[in-house]
Amino acid sequence: MVDEVCDNLTVNKLSNLLGNVGIGTNDPQAKLTVSGPNATVNIETEKILRLWSMGIPSVKNTNCASLCLGAFEQGISGRARLDINLSGILSSFPE
Repeated sequence: MVDEVCDNLTVNKLSNLLGNVGIGTNDPQAKLTVSGPNATVNIETEKILRLWSMGIPSVKNTNCASLCLGAFEQGISGRARLDINLSGILSSFPE
């Protein structure tokens, strides 16, 4: 495991012998594996991934896409649910 420090944020990442990288997991099963919070028996989703491009004030709002993973049925055998959220967020930059 390798620790990198970027802007006072420590990011843990793992690269295995196959070149797979894991975020939140010690056993990446694909080129990039991102593991979020543990699943529950509730109907809910949790944000796993967020992508965005910063906006330019008075020109273009920030564009954002996020993936939320969870379940749409209760119980241990509840089927999976993936929500894809797209939005344009008003840019706010300190003057």
